[in-house]
Amino acid sequence: MYGINYGRIAYNLPSLKSVVTLLKAAKIKNIRIYDVNHEVLTAFNGSGIEIVVGLGSEFLTEMGVNEDRAMSWIKENVQPFLPGTSIRGIVVGNEILATKNVYNALDRLDLTKVVQVQSPHSLGVFANLFPPSSCTFKEDIVPYMKPLLQFFSQIVSPFFINAYPFLTYMIHYDNVFDAQIDAAYVALEKAGFGKIQVIVSETGWPSRGDESEAGASKKNARTYNNNLCKRLAKRKGTPYGPKIPMKASVFALFNENLKPGGTSERNFGLFKADGSVAYDIGCIGLNPCLAASSLLSVKMITLAASSNEHTVDAYQKLYAMIDLYGDNQQHPSMTGMGSNVGLHSGKATIVGSSKPILNPVVVIGKGRPPYLRKSSTMEKRVLKVKTNK
Repeated sequence: MYGINYGRIAYNLPSLKSVVTLLKAAKIKNIRIYDVNHEVLTAFNGSGIEIVVGLGSEFLTEMGVNEDRAMSWIKENVQPFLPGTSIRGIVVGNEILATKNVYNALDRLDLTKVVQVQSPHSLGVFANLFPPSSCTFKEDIVPYMKPLLQFFSQIVSPFFINAYPFLTYMIHYDNVFDAQIDAAYVALEKAGFGKIQVIVSETGWPSRGDESEAGASKKNARTYNNNLCKRLAKRKGTPYGPKIPMKASVFALFNENLKPGGTSERNFGLFKADGSVAYDIGCIGLNPCLAASSLLSVKMITLAASSNEHTVDAYQKLYAMIDLYGDNQQHPSMTGMGSNVGLHSGKATIVGSSKPILNPVVVIGKGRPPYLRKSSTMEKRVLKVKTNK
Protein backbone atom coordinates (compact mmCIF):
# COMPACT_ATOMS: atom_id res chain seq x y z
CA MET A 1 0.00 0.00 0.00
CA TYR A 2 1.45 3.37 -0.97
CA GLY A 3 -0.55 5.39 1.55
CA ILE A 4 -3.85 6.03 3.25
CA ASN A 5 -6.13 9.02 3.74
CA TYR A 6 -6.73 9.95 7.37
CA GLY A 7 -10.04 11.80 7.56
CA ARG A 8 -11.29 12.91 10.96
CA ILE A 9 -14.98 13.74 10.48
CA ALA A 10 -16.12 11.58 13.38
CA TYR A 11 -16.84 12.04 17.07
CA ASN A 12 -15.21 8.96 18.61
CA LEU A 13 -11.90 8.49 16.83
CA PRO A 14 -8.93 6.96 18.70
CA SER A 15 -6.40 9.25 20.30
CA LEU A 16 -3.65 10.60 18.07
CA LYS A 17 -1.04 8.58 19.95
CA SER A 18 -3.06 5.42 19.32
CA VAL A 19 -3.40 6.30 15.63
CA VAL A 20 0.36 6.63 15.25
CA THR A 21 0.82 3.26 16.96
CA LEU A 22 -1.81 1.68 14.74
CA LEU A 23 -0.22 3.01 11.54
CA LYS A 24 3.18 1.73 12.61
CA ALA A 25 1.75 -1.68 13.43
CA ALA A 26 0.12 -1.80 10.01
CA LYS A 27 3.37 -0.57 8.41
CA ILE A 28 1.61 2.32 6.72
CA LYS A 29 4.27 4.91 5.96
CA ASN A 30 2.35 7.60 4.07
CA ILE A 31 -0.84 9.42 5.06
CA ARG A 32 -2.84 12.40 3.92
CA ILE A 33 -4.79 14.68 6.22
CA TYR A 34 -7.25 17.30 5.02
CA ASP A 35 -6.05 20.26 7.04
CA VAL A 36 -3.03 21.41 9.05
CA ASN A 37 -4.26 20.52 12.51
CA HIS A 38 -1.32 21.33 14.78
CA GLU A 39 -2.15 18.60 17.29
CA VAL A 40 -2.05 16.00 14.53
CA LEU A 41 1.23 17.30 13.13
CA THR A 42 2.76 17.34 16.61
CA ALA A 43 1.60 13.77 17.31
CA PHE A 44 3.42 12.50 14.22
CA ASN A 45 6.70 14.16 15.19
CA GLY A 46 9.46 11.57 15.09
CA SER A 47 7.14 8.84 13.80
CA GLY A 48 8.83 8.55 10.41
CA ILE A 49 5.40 8.56 8.76
CA GLU A 50 5.26 10.92 5.79
CA ILE A 51 2.30 13.32 5.69
CA VAL A 52 0.54 15.31 2.99
CA VAL A 53 -1.46 18.20 4.44
CA GLY A 54 -4.42 20.06 2.98
CA LEU A 55 -4.87 23.74 2.25
CA GLY A 56 -8.49 24.56 3.08
CA SER A 57 -10.65 25.97 0.30
CA GLU A 58 -11.27 29.02 2.47
CA PHE A 59 -7.65 30.05 1.89
CA LEU A 60 -7.53 29.64 -1.89
CA THR A 61 -8.77 33.10 -2.83
CA GLU A 62 -6.32 35.01 -0.66
CA MET A 63 -3.50 32.65 -1.61
CA GLY A 64 -4.18 33.38 -5.26
CA VAL A 65 -4.00 37.13 -4.72
CA ASN A 66 -0.99 37.40 -2.46
CA GLU A 67 2.17 35.29 -2.40
CA ASP A 68 3.09 36.79 0.98
CA ARG A 69 -0.12 35.31 2.41
CA ALA A 70 1.00 31.90 1.17
CA MET A 71 4.36 32.50 2.80
CA SER A 72 2.73 33.38 6.13
CA TRP A 73 0.53 30.28 5.98
CA ILE A 74 3.51 28.00 5.36
CA LYS A 75 5.55 29.66 8.12
CA GLU A 76 2.68 29.12 10.55
CA ASN A 77 1.46 25.67 9.56
CA VAL A 78 4.27 23.77 7.85
CA GLN A 79 7.77 25.07 8.52
CA PRO A 80 7.64 24.91 12.36
CA PHE A 81 6.96 21.16 12.25
CA LEU A 82 9.84 20.31 9.92
CA PRO A 83 11.91 18.19 9.95
CA GLY A 84 10.57 16.25 12.96
CA THR A 85 7.21 15.78 11.29
CA SER A 86 7.78 14.53 7.76
CA ILE A 87 5.47 16.84 5.81
CA ARG A 88 5.98 15.87 2.17
CA GLY A 89 3.18 17.64 0.35
CA ILE A 90 0.54 20.36 0.39
CA VAL A 91 -2.75 19.69 -1.38
CA VAL A 92 -4.12 22.83 -3.00
CA GLY A 93 -7.15 23.28 -5.21
CA ASN A 94 -7.10 23.64 -8.97
CA GLU A 95 -6.57 27.40 -8.92
CA ILE A 96 -3.38 28.10 -10.84
CA LEU A 97 -2.56 31.36 -9.05
CA ALA A 98 -2.88 29.82 -5.59
CA THR A 99 -0.83 26.82 -6.71
CA LYS A 100 1.96 29.02 -8.06
CA ASN A 101 2.02 31.24 -5.00
CA VAL A 102 2.25 28.29 -2.61
CA TYR A 103 5.07 26.80 -4.68
CA ASN A 104 6.92 30.11 -4.92
CA ALA A 105 6.63 30.59 -1.17
CA LEU A 106 8.07 27.11 -0.62
CA ASP A 107 10.85 27.97 -3.05
CA ARG A 108 11.71 31.16 -1.15
CA LEU A 109 11.96 29.06 2.01
CA ASP A 110 14.11 26.47 0.19
CA LEU A 111 11.51 23.77 0.83
CA THR A 112 10.54 22.67 -2.69
CA LYS A 113 12.83 19.63 -2.49
CA VAL A 114 11.09 18.56 0.71
CA VAL A 115 7.45 19.61 0.29
CA GLN A 116 5.58 18.98 -2.96
CA VAL A 117 2.59 20.96 -4.23
CA GLN A 118 -0.27 18.64 -5.20
CA SER A 119 -3.65 19.17 -6.86
CA PRO A 120 -5.92 16.10 -6.91
CA HIS A 121 -8.76 15.94 -9.44
CA SER A 122 -11.91 13.89 -9.65
CA LEU A 123 -12.67 11.83 -12.72
CA GLY A 124 -15.28 14.48 -13.50
CA VAL A 125 -12.62 16.49 -15.36
CA PHE A 126 -12.74 13.95 -18.19
CA ALA A 127 -15.28 14.01 -20.99
CA ASN A 128 -15.35 10.23 -21.18
CA LEU A 129 -13.52 7.35 -19.56
CA PHE A 130 -14.31 4.32 -21.66
CA PRO A 131 -12.70 3.10 -23.69
CA PRO A 132 -9.58 4.67 -22.14
CA SER A 133 -8.10 5.31 -25.57
CA SER A 134 -10.83 7.87 -26.27
CA CYS A 135 -10.47 9.84 -23.03
CA THR A 136 -10.08 13.63 -23.17
CA PHE A 137 -10.51 16.53 -20.79
CA LYS A 138 -13.89 18.26 -20.90
CA GLU A 139 -13.83 21.19 -23.29
CA ASP A 140 -15.02 23.71 -20.70
CA ILE A 141 -12.28 22.59 -18.30
CA VAL A 142 -9.36 22.74 -20.73
CA PRO A 143 -8.81 26.55 -20.38
CA TYR A 144 -8.37 26.09 -16.62
CA MET A 145 -6.57 22.76 -16.74
CA LYS A 146 -3.93 23.56 -19.34
CA PRO A 147 -2.11 26.30 -17.35
CA LEU A 148 -2.12 24.02 -14.32
CA LEU A 149 -0.68 21.13 -16.31
CA GLN A 150 1.95 23.40 -17.82
CA PHE A 151 3.02 24.43 -14.34
CA PHE A 152 3.10 20.87 -13.00
CA SER A 153 5.10 19.80 -16.04
CA GLN A 154 7.55 22.61 -15.33
CA ILE A 155 8.09 21.66 -11.67
CA VAL A 156 7.92 17.90 -12.44
CA SER A 157 4.90 17.20 -10.26
CA PRO A 158 2.56 14.23 -10.88
CA PHE A 159 -1.09 14.49 -11.90
CA PHE A 160 -3.22 13.27 -8.99
CA ILE A 161 -6.65 11.74 -9.49
CA ASN A 162 -9.33 10.38 -7.16
CA ALA A 163 -10.38 7.07 -8.70
CA TYR A 164 -13.48 5.38 -7.32
CA PRO A 165 -14.75 2.43 -9.38
CA PHE A 166 -17.61 2.13 -6.87
CA LEU A 167 -18.88 5.60 -7.72
CA THR A 168 -18.66 4.77 -11.41
CA TYR A 169 -20.45 1.42 -11.38
CA MET A 170 -21.38 0.53 -7.78
CA ILE A 171 -20.53 -3.05 -8.71
CA HIS A 172 -17.30 -5.04 -8.64
CA TYR A 173 -15.34 -4.64 -11.86
CA ASP A 174 -11.83 -6.09 -11.97
CA ASN A 175 -10.15 -3.85 -14.53
CA VAL A 176 -11.93 -0.53 -14.03
CA PHE A 177 -9.19 0.84 -11.75
CA ASP A 178 -6.47 0.29 -14.34
CA ALA A 179 -8.77 1.64 -17.02
CA GLN A 180 -9.40 4.86 -15.10
CA ILE A 181 -5.67 5.45 -14.69
CA ASP A 182 -5.00 4.72 -18.35
CA ALA A 183 -7.80 7.10 -19.31
CA ALA A 184 -5.99 9.85 -17.39
CA TYR A 185 -2.71 9.06 -19.16
CA VAL A 186 -4.43 9.23 -22.55
CA ALA A 187 -6.11 12.55 -21.74
CA LEU A 188 -2.79 14.00 -20.59
CA GLU A 189 -1.04 12.86 -23.75
CA LYS A 190 -3.75 14.30 -25.98
CA ALA A 191 -3.43 17.60 -24.11
CA GLY A 192 0.32 17.60 -24.76
CA PHE A 193 1.51 16.43 -21.33
CA GLY A 194 2.28 12.78 -21.89
CA LYS A 195 5.34 12.79 -19.62
CA ILE A 196 3.42 13.64 -16.44
CA GLN A 197 3.03 10.70 -14.05
CA VAL A 198 -0.44 9.79 -12.79
CA ILE A 199 -0.82 8.99 -9.08
CA VAL A 200 -4.09 8.01 -7.42
CA SER A 201 -4.58 10.25 -4.39
CA GLU A 202 -7.78 8.52 -3.29
CA THR A 203 -9.38 5.18 -4.02
CA GLY A 204 -11.46 2.81 -1.96
CA TRP A 205 -14.69 0.89 -1.55
CA PRO A 206 -17.41 1.25 1.12
CA SER A 207 -18.24 -1.67 3.39
CA ARG A 208 -21.84 -0.51 3.90
CA GLY A 209 -24.38 1.48 1.95
CA ASP A 210 -28.03 2.34 1.47
CA GLU A 211 -30.45 0.05 -0.36
CA SER A 212 -29.70 1.94 -3.57
CA GLU A 213 -25.98 1.24 -3.14
CA ALA A 214 -26.04 -2.49 -3.78
CA GLY A 215 -22.30 -2.80 -4.34
CA ALA A 216 -21.42 -1.40 -0.92
CA SER A 217 -20.60 -4.45 1.18
CA LYS A 218 -17.81 -5.88 3.29
CA LYS A 219 -17.24 -8.60 0.71
CA ASN A 220 -16.78 -6.16 -2.15
CA ALA A 221 -14.71 -3.75 -0.04
CA ARG A 222 -12.46 -6.59 1.11
CA THR A 223 -12.05 -7.87 -2.45
CA TYR A 224 -11.33 -4.45 -3.93
CA ASN A 225 -8.81 -3.31 -1.33
CA ASN A 226 -7.13 -6.71 -1.11
CA ASN A 227 -6.67 -6.79 -4.89
CA LEU A 228 -5.48 -3.18 -4.82
CA CYS A 229 -2.83 -3.95 -2.19
CA LYS A 230 -1.61 -6.94 -4.17
CA ARG A 231 -1.59 -4.83 -7.31
CA LEU A 232 0.50 -2.08 -5.70
CA ALA A 233 2.89 -4.59 -4.13
CA LYS A 234 3.88 -5.85 -7.58
CA ARG A 235 5.12 -2.34 -8.44
CA LYS A 236 3.94 -2.72 -12.01
CA GLY A 237 2.29 -0.20 -14.27
CA THR A 238 -0.93 -0.19 -16.25
CA PRO A 239 -1.39 -1.55 -19.79
CA TYR A 240 -0.85 1.97 -21.13
CA GLY A 241 2.21 2.68 -18.98
CA PRO A 242 3.66 -0.71 -18.01
CA LYS A 243 7.04 0.71 -16.95
CA ILE A 244 5.61 3.25 -14.49
CA PRO A 245 4.90 1.63 -11.09
CA MET A 246 1.39 2.36 -9.92
CA LYS A 247 0.97 4.42 -6.75
CA ALA A 248 -2.27 4.90 -4.87
CA SER A 249 -3.56 5.94 -1.45
CA VAL A 250 -6.53 4.14 0.04
CA PHE A 251 -9.51 6.07 1.28
CA ALA A 252 -9.83 5.85 4.18
CA LEU A 253 -8.17 4.97 7.47
CA PHE A 254 -11.35 5.24 9.57
CA ASN A 255 -15.09 5.21 9.01
CA GLU A 256 -16.19 8.81 9.54
CA ASN A 257 -19.58 8.73 11.22
CA LEU A 258 -20.23 12.48 10.92
CA LYS A 259 -19.80 12.74 7.16
CA PRO A 260 -22.90 13.89 5.27
CA GLY A 261 -24.42 12.02 2.36
CA GLY A 262 -25.39 8.40 1.89
CA THR A 263 -24.41 5.58 4.23
CA SER A 264 -21.52 4.61 1.97
CA GLU A 265 -19.86 7.99 2.60
CA ARG A 266 -19.43 7.04 6.26
CA ASN A 267 -18.11 3.54 5.62
CA PHE A 268 -14.99 3.75 3.48
CA GLY A 269 -12.64 3.08 6.41
CA LEU A 270 -10.40 0.07 6.83
CA PHE A 271 -10.91 0.65 10.55
CA LYS A 272 -14.02 1.56 12.48
CA ALA A 273 -14.10 4.85 14.34
CA ASP A 274 -13.24 3.06 17.61
CA GLY A 275 -10.05 1.65 16.08
CA SER A 276 -11.17 -1.93 15.46
CA VAL A 277 -10.78 -3.31 11.95
CA ALA A 278 -13.88 -2.84 9.80
CA TYR A 279 -13.02 -5.90 7.72
CA ASP A 280 -9.97 -8.05 7.04
CA ILE A 281 -8.19 -7.16 3.78
CA GLY A 282 -5.21 -9.31 4.67
CA CYS A 283 -2.48 -6.96 3.43
CA ILE A 284 -2.02 -3.93 5.63
CA GLY A 285 1.55 -4.69 6.54
CA LEU A 286 0.78 -7.81 8.54
CA ASN A 287 0.21 -11.43 7.62
CA PRO A 288 -3.42 -12.18 6.65
CA CYS A 289 -4.07 -13.96 9.94
CA LEU A 290 -2.89 -10.89 11.81
CA ALA A 291 -5.18 -8.42 10.11
CA ALA A 292 -8.30 -9.48 11.97
CA SER A 293 -9.97 -6.99 14.26
CA SER A 294 -9.28 -9.30 17.20
CA LEU A 295 -5.58 -8.44 17.07
CA LEU A 296 -4.88 -5.24 15.18
CA SER A 297 -7.04 -2.65 16.89
CA VAL A 298 -6.53 0.40 19.01
CA LYS A 299 -8.78 -1.13 21.67
CA MET A 300 -6.53 -4.17 21.84
CA ILE A 301 -3.40 -2.03 22.09
CA THR A 302 -4.91 -0.12 24.99
CA LEU A 303 -6.01 -3.27 26.79
CA ALA A 304 -2.60 -4.82 26.26
CA ALA A 305 -1.12 -2.10 28.42
CA SER A 306 -3.82 -2.17 31.06
CA SER A 307 -2.61 -5.38 32.73
CA ASN A 308 0.24 -3.41 34.31
CA GLU A 309 -0.97 0.15 34.14
CA HIS A 310 1.69 2.85 33.68
CA THR A 311 4.46 0.26 33.57
CA VAL A 312 4.08 -1.55 30.26
CA ASP A 313 4.55 0.19 26.96
CA ALA A 314 1.66 -0.86 24.71
CA TYR A 315 3.64 -0.21 21.59
CA GLN A 316 6.40 -2.68 22.53
CA LYS A 317 3.88 -5.23 23.74
CA LEU A 318 1.88 -5.10 20.53
CA TYR A 319 4.98 -5.69 18.46
CA ALA A 320 6.03 -8.55 20.69
CA MET A 321 2.66 -10.17 20.03
CA ILE A 322 2.93 -9.53 16.31
CA ASP A 323 6.32 -11.25 16.25
CA LEU A 324 5.04 -14.10 18.39
CA TYR A 325 2.05 -14.85 16.22
CA GLY A 326 3.74 -14.06 12.91
CA ASP A 327 4.98 -16.39 10.21
CA ASN A 328 1.46 -17.59 9.39
CA GLN A 329 0.82 -18.70 12.95
CA GLN A 330 -2.70 -18.46 14.29
CA HIS A 331 -3.27 -15.57 16.65
CA PRO A 332 -5.36 -15.96 19.81
CA SER A 333 -9.04 -15.31 19.41
CA MET A 334 -10.10 -12.28 21.40
CA THR A 335 -13.50 -11.66 22.88
CA GLY A 336 -15.41 -8.42 22.81
CA MET A 337 -13.86 -7.71 26.21
CA GLY A 338 -10.38 -7.62 24.69
CA SER A 339 -7.26 -9.34 25.95
CA ASN A 340 -5.14 -9.23 29.06
CA VAL A 341 -2.23 -11.05 27.46
CA GLY A 342 0.77 -10.05 29.54
CA LEU A 343 4.52 -10.44 29.37
CA HIS A 344 4.89 -12.02 32.78
CA SER A 345 6.05 -15.58 33.28
CA GLY A 346 3.55 -18.37 33.40
CA LYS A 347 0.49 -18.94 31.30
CA ALA A 348 -2.00 -16.35 30.13
CA THR A 349 -5.65 -16.71 29.24
CA ILE A 350 -8.04 -14.67 27.18
CA VAL A 351 -10.44 -12.51 29.16
CA GLY A 352 -13.83 -14.20 29.17
CA SER A 353 -12.34 -17.53 28.12
CA SER A 354 -10.58 -20.39 29.88
CA LYS A 355 -8.50 -21.18 26.79
CA PRO A 356 -4.81 -20.76 27.64
CA ILE A 357 -2.35 -19.35 25.15
CA LEU A 358 1.43 -19.44 25.04
CA ASN A 359 2.95 -16.38 26.60
CA PRO A 360 6.10 -14.78 25.05
CA VAL A 361 8.13 -15.65 28.14
CA VAL A 362 6.74 -19.18 28.33
CA VAL A 363 7.84 -20.05 24.80
CA ILE A 364 11.45 -18.97 25.27
CA GLY A 365 13.93 -21.86 25.35
CA LYS A 366 13.91 -25.55 24.45
CA GLY A 367 10.27 -25.96 25.34
CA ARG A 368 9.22 -23.71 22.49
CA PRO A 369 7.02 -25.48 19.90
CA PRO A 370 8.61 -25.80 16.43
CA TYR A 371 6.20 -23.29 14.91
CA LEU A 372 7.36 -20.60 17.35
CA ARG A 373 11.11 -20.98 16.91
CA LYS A 374 11.52 -17.86 14.76
CA SER A 375 10.73 -15.33 17.44
CA SER A 376 14.17 -13.92 18.22
CA THR A 377 13.06 -10.40 17.37
CA MET A 378 10.11 -10.75 19.72
CA GLU A 379 12.36 -12.02 22.50
CA LYS A 380 14.60 -8.96 22.23
CA ARG A 381 11.59 -6.67 22.56
CA VAL A 382 10.16 -8.67 25.44
CA LEU A 383 13.36 -8.21 27.41
CA LYS A 384 13.04 -4.45 27.08
CA VAL A 385 9.53 -4.35 28.51
CA LYS A 386 9.41 -3.60 32.22
CA THR A 387 6.54 -5.04 34.21
CA ASN A 388 5.48 -4.93 37.84
CA LYS A 389 5.53 -8.26 39.56
